Amino acid sequence: MTGLGFGPQFYAVGVPNIITLTDVFNYNSSANDTTHNFTACDYGAEAEDRYIVAAFTRGGLASHTVVSATLNGVTANVVATQGANLSGNGIVFAKVPTGTTGLTSSVTWSGAAAGTSVTIFRLVGGGTITFDDSAMTTTNGATIQADVKQGGVAIWSQGHRTGPSTTIVGFNAMVIDAITNAPGLHSSGYYGSPYDLNFVDQINRSFSWATGGDRYNAIVATFKPS
Repeated sequence: MTGLGFGPQFYAVGVPNIITLTDVFNYNSSANDTTHNFTACDYGAEAEDRYIVAAFTRGGLASHTVVSATLNGVTANVVATQGANLSGNGIVFAKVPTGTTGLTSSVTWSGAAAGTSVTIFRLVGGGTITFDDSAMTTTNGATIQADVKQGGVAIWSQGHRTGPSTTIVGFNAMVIDAITNAPGLHSSGYYGSPYDLNFVDQINRSFSWATGGDRYNAIVATFKPS
């Protein structure tokens, strides 16, 4: 198409929004409680289209799941959770446009949790961001598969009590937070939450943690832009 004598005019067609993700921070609690309140969380800069994803993991002597969570007072959607091998895991998210530092992230488990960790992710630029797909495993080294949309992100949350943190497979560009907890007897609980920015739709993309240890528990959840 040409326009008013100013030469060729080009128009982008079907270009999707792309989520920009920031791994903001991680926090640990050693309390043996059903509900954990992290009261000094950093959510990064405010934005009208800001979504917060929180990845929770826990140690303990029982297999509990995430029942509910709030992010700066906003009720979060629990998109994936499992309790197995005497550990627990969960990923939640909500649109939280306001608030920067000193914010409360609260999680309630299905039973008393001997220690909980959380990693906070800030997602913007995707318009209306929605949960897309998830997969989980309780088997050390198993491969799980989840869809990832163009411009979307994948977040992995993994916990095990013993053994070193090792390579995650399936992420092209990733950030890993290997957090060592010290809640009670669980002094070597590792936790990882990487992410990947994806530029093409991928169906059944494979993810796995090469090795773990005992009390293995892992989840991957993906989010897509509008």
